[in-house]
Amino acid sequence: MSLTSDLLDQARTLAMFDAKKPKQANLRRSLSSAYYALFHFLSDESVKNFIGAGQQNRMHRDLARRAIAHTRLKDVCQEFLKQTPKDILKPYWPISRIPENSDLGIICNNLINLQIRRHEADYDFTKVFTRSSVLDDCDRAQEAMEAWRKLKRQHPEAASLFAMCILLWAGLSGR
Repeated sequence: MSLTSDLLDQARTLAMFDAKKPKQANLRRSLSSAYYALFHFLSDESVKNFIGAGQQNRMHRDLARRAIAHTRLKDVCQEFLKQTPKDILKPYWPISRIPENSDLGIICNNLINLQIRRHEADYDFTKVFTRSSVLDDCDRAQEAMEAWRKLKRQHPEAASLFAMCILLWAGLSGR
Protein backbone atom coordinates (compact mmCIF):
# COMPACT_ATOMS: atom_id res chain seq x y z
CA MET A 1 0.00 0.00 0.00
CA SER A 2 1.04 3.59 -0.54
CA LEU A 3 1.51 6.18 2.16
CA THR A 4 -1.63 8.00 1.03
CA SER A 5 -3.73 4.82 1.23
CA ASP A 6 -2.27 4.04 4.64
CA LEU A 7 -3.02 7.56 5.90
CA LEU A 8 -6.61 7.42 4.67
CA ASP A 9 -7.08 3.96 6.21
CA GLN A 10 -5.61 5.26 9.45
CA ALA A 11 -7.97 8.24 9.36
CA ARG A 12 -11.02 5.97 9.02
CA THR A 13 -9.73 3.59 11.72
CA LEU A 14 -9.18 6.45 14.18
CA ALA A 15 -12.63 7.89 13.49
CA MET A 16 -14.21 4.50 14.28
CA PHE A 17 -11.80 3.46 17.04
CA ASP A 18 -14.00 4.25 20.05
CA ALA A 19 -17.18 2.18 19.87
CA LYS A 20 -19.61 4.48 21.66
CA LYS A 21 -18.30 7.96 22.37
CA PRO A 22 -15.35 8.88 20.15
CA LYS A 23 -12.48 10.63 21.85
CA GLN A 24 -11.68 14.08 20.48
CA ALA A 25 -8.01 13.12 20.22
CA ASN A 26 -8.86 10.26 17.85
CA LEU A 27 -11.19 12.42 15.78
CA ARG A 28 -8.63 15.21 15.55
CA ARG A 29 -5.84 12.84 14.49
CA SER A 30 -8.25 11.23 12.03
CA LEU A 31 -9.03 14.56 10.39
CA SER A 32 -5.36 15.45 10.24
CA SER A 33 -4.53 12.10 8.64
CA ALA A 34 -7.27 12.58 6.02
CA TYR A 35 -5.82 15.96 5.08
CA TYR A 36 -2.27 14.62 4.94
CA ALA A 37 -3.42 11.72 2.77
CA LEU A 38 -4.66 14.23 0.18
CA PHE A 39 -1.66 16.54 0.58
CA HIS A 40 0.84 13.72 0.03
CA PHE A 41 -1.25 12.26 -2.79
CA LEU A 42 -1.26 15.55 -4.74
CA SER A 43 2.41 16.13 -3.96
CA ASP A 44 3.35 12.67 -5.18
CA GLU A 45 1.23 12.94 -8.31
CA SER A 46 2.74 16.33 -9.14
CA VAL A 47 6.33 15.19 -8.89
CA LYS A 48 5.64 11.95 -10.79
CA ASN A 49 4.16 14.04 -13.58
CA PHE A 50 7.45 15.90 -14.12
CA ILE A 51 10.21 13.74 -12.75
CA GLY A 52 8.87 10.30 -13.56
CA ALA A 53 7.50 7.42 -11.54
CA GLY A 54 10.42 5.03 -11.95
CA GLN A 55 12.47 3.74 -9.04
CA GLN A 56 15.55 5.47 -10.49
CA ASN A 57 13.79 8.82 -9.97
CA ARG A 58 12.81 8.25 -6.34
CA MET A 59 15.47 10.48 -4.74
CA HIS A 60 14.62 13.35 -7.08
CA ARG A 61 10.89 12.93 -6.38
CA ASP A 62 11.54 12.94 -2.64
CA LEU A 63 13.54 16.17 -2.93
CA ALA A 64 10.94 17.86 -5.15
CA ARG A 65 8.11 16.94 -2.75
CA ARG A 66 9.94 18.81 0.01
CA ALA A 67 9.45 22.04 -1.96
CA ILE A 68 5.65 21.82 -1.77
CA ALA A 69 4.35 23.95 1.08
CA HIS A 70 0.86 23.65 2.53
CA THR A 71 0.04 27.33 2.14
CA ARG A 72 1.28 27.41 -1.43
CA LEU A 73 -0.78 24.33 -2.33
CA LYS A 74 -3.84 26.07 -0.93
CA ASP A 75 -2.93 29.20 -2.96
CA VAL A 76 -2.71 27.11 -6.14
CA CYS A 77 -6.12 25.64 -5.42
CA GLN A 78 -7.60 29.10 -4.87
CA GLU A 79 -6.11 30.24 -8.19
CA PHE A 80 -7.55 27.26 -10.06
CA LEU A 81 -11.02 28.04 -8.72
CA LYS A 82 -10.96 31.47 -10.37
CA GLN A 83 -12.71 32.20 -13.65
CA THR A 84 -9.88 34.59 -14.53
CA PRO A 85 -6.43 33.74 -13.17
CA LYS A 86 -3.22 35.73 -12.78
CA ASP A 87 -1.93 37.18 -16.05
CA ILE A 88 0.83 34.59 -16.36
CA LEU A 89 -1.77 31.78 -16.40
CA LYS A 90 -4.42 33.46 -18.59
CA PRO A 91 -3.28 31.84 -21.87
CA TYR A 92 -3.57 28.39 -20.31
CA TRP A 93 -7.10 28.69 -18.90
CA PRO A 94 -9.02 28.31 -22.17
CA ILE A 95 -6.60 25.76 -23.65
CA SER A 96 -6.87 23.56 -20.56
CA ARG A 97 -10.57 24.39 -20.03
CA ILE A 98 -9.89 25.16 -16.37
CA PRO A 99 -13.03 27.16 -15.41
CA GLU A 100 -15.46 24.47 -16.50
CA ASN A 101 -13.58 21.53 -15.04
CA SER A 102 -15.64 20.07 -12.21
CA ASP A 103 -12.92 17.58 -11.21
CA LEU A 104 -10.48 20.43 -10.55
CA GLY A 105 -13.21 22.13 -8.55
CA ILE A 106 -13.62 19.04 -6.38
CA ILE A 107 -9.87 18.69 -5.86
CA CYS A 108 -9.35 22.36 -5.02
CA ASN A 109 -12.40 22.86 -2.82
CA ASN A 110 -11.78 19.64 -0.89
CA LEU A 111 -8.10 20.43 -0.32
CA ILE A 112 -8.90 23.95 0.91
CA ASN A 113 -11.69 22.75 3.21
CA LEU A 114 -9.63 19.89 4.58
CA GLN A 115 -6.70 22.21 5.26
CA ILE A 116 -8.98 24.58 7.19
CA ARG A 117 -10.46 21.66 9.14
CA ARG A 118 -6.98 20.27 9.86
CA HIS A 119 -5.93 23.62 11.29
CA GLU A 120 -9.03 23.59 13.50
CA ALA A 121 -8.28 20.02 14.61
CA ASP A 122 -4.66 20.78 15.39
CA TYR A 123 -4.98 24.26 16.92
CA ASP A 124 -8.55 25.13 17.98
CA PHE A 125 -9.18 23.28 21.21
CA THR A 126 -12.60 24.89 21.66
CA LYS A 127 -13.87 23.09 18.55
CA VAL A 128 -15.72 19.81 19.08
CA PHE A 129 -15.67 17.26 16.27
CA THR A 130 -18.20 14.53 15.54
CA ARG A 131 -17.51 11.13 14.12
CA SER A 132 -19.83 11.74 11.17
CA SER A 133 -18.18 15.05 10.23
CA VAL A 134 -14.72 13.50 10.40
CA LEU A 135 -15.83 10.53 8.29
CA ASP A 136 -17.19 13.09 5.80
CA ASP A 137 -13.70 14.63 5.76
CA CYS A 138 -12.23 11.20 4.97
CA ASP A 139 -14.72 10.91 2.12
CA ARG A 140 -13.70 14.35 0.83
CA ALA A 141 -10.06 13.29 0.69
CA GLN A 142 -11.03 10.12 -1.18
CA GLU A 143 -13.31 12.06 -3.52
CA ALA A 144 -10.49 14.48 -4.40
CA MET A 145 -8.11 11.61 -5.14
CA GLU A 146 -10.69 9.99 -7.42
CA ALA A 147 -11.30 13.34 -9.13
CA TRP A 148 -7.55 13.64 -9.77
CA ARG A 149 -7.43 10.19 -11.39
CA LYS A 150 -10.39 11.13 -13.59
CA LEU A 151 -8.79 14.49 -14.45
CA LYS A 152 -5.57 12.78 -15.53
CA ARG A 153 -7.48 10.41 -17.80
CA GLN A 154 -9.95 12.86 -19.31
CA HIS A 155 -8.06 16.18 -19.24
CA PRO A 156 -4.33 15.45 -19.05
CA GLU A 157 -3.44 19.01 -20.09
CA ALA A 158 -5.33 20.44 -17.10
CA ALA A 159 -3.78 17.87 -14.76
CA SER A 160 -0.32 18.70 -16.07
CA LEU A 161 -0.84 22.45 -15.65
CA PHE A 162 -2.16 21.99 -12.10
CA ALA A 163 0.75 19.69 -11.19
CA MET A 164 3.26 22.15 -12.65
CA CYS A 165 1.76 25.01 -10.66
CA ILE A 166 1.93 22.95 -7.47
CA LEU A 167 5.65 22.50 -8.02
CA LEU A 168 6.48 25.98 -9.31
CA TRP A 169 4.05 28.21 -7.42
CA ALA A 170 6.77 29.89 -5.36
CA GLY A 171 8.19 31.34 -8.58
CA LEU A 172 4.94 31.85 -10.47
CA SER A 173 2.77 33.42 -7.79
CA GLY A 174 4.56 36.78 -7.82
CA ARG A 175 4.39 37.22 -11.58
